[in-house]
Formats: sequence, C-alpha cells, structure tokens
Amino acid sequence: EGPRKFRWPWPELALSLASVLLAATNGWWVWTARRGLPYSIDEAGYLQRAIRDGQALLQGGPGGLLAAIRTPDIQAPLVPVVAALAYPFVHTNLLELLISLQVFYVATAVTTYWLARQVLPRWWSLLTALAVVCSAGVMDESRSFMFAEAATAMFAGAVAAQVAARNGR
Repeated sequence: EGPRKFRWPWPELALSLASVLLAATNGWWVWTARRGLPYSIDEAGYLQRAIRDGQALLQGGPGGLLAAIRTPDIQAPLVPVVAALAYPFVHTNLLELLISLQVFYVATAVTTYWLARQVLPRWWSLLTALAVVCSAGVMDESRSFMFAEAATAMFAGAVAAQVAARNGR
C-alpha cells in the first residue's frame, strides 16, 4: 500500500469559495430586492419565533434559549433557533435575520458535495453540488425565511451519512 500521497483540496476549496460567494450574493439580493416588502404569513410567524428565541437567549443565556425552544410549538425549531443565534448581533432587523439563514444554503452545498463524493470523483462532485445550489428552487428558497432550505441541507446530510455508513446498500 505505502504512504498516502497528499492531494491538494482544490475541489473543496472551490466549493467553499463558490458557496460563500453565492450565499453573499443571495444576502445582497435579499437586502436589495426584499427591503420594504411584506413577508408571507408563514415567514412572519417564523420570524416572530426567531425574535422570541433571540430575546430568550439575550435574557437567559443558553438556558433561556433551551427553555424557549422546549415550549410546545407546532413548528420545528431549527430555522428560528439559527436565526436566534444571530439575533444578539442584528436585534430586530428582519432582513438580517432572514440573511442569517444563508448558513443552510452553504450547508446544502457541503452536504450535496459529501453525498455526491460517495459515488463520484471529486470534480464531478463539485459540479453536482454547484448545480444543486444554483438550481432555481434551491436559490429561491434560500432567499426566504422558510424551512425548505434547512430541510434540504439536513436531508442531503442524512442520506450522505447513511451512504457513508454503508447502510444504503
């Protein structure tokens, strides 16, 4: 077998750079195109939860945030909690709370790359991940305060973990 030869992580670096640039572009789009426009009724409700969780974090620290997300709610807490973590920095600026969810856009790129990497060469995996995050549906959902982008990232990560664990055979 012998020692493993070091390979430069060019596809991974390219993915990191591209996904951060695309997320920044999405953030800029939200900042310029959604300013002053109303939120959908779902977005407004989720943003209210994020503000509630953010205030709980500011007032009670991590324990306060945990207490807030443990209260009965019909919605899953992941999206509002991630925005709540940005709340101490942006307070009630709703556009900035919305932009904070670009973390899920980047996670979609990374988990899609990881999933593709299980079955494809590195450069094809990069192309696959970029094709997914540049698709109209993923890009559109990354610009709203909804659960679709987070669900996409988590689902791709779960499938990639399942395939990596060889449980998908």
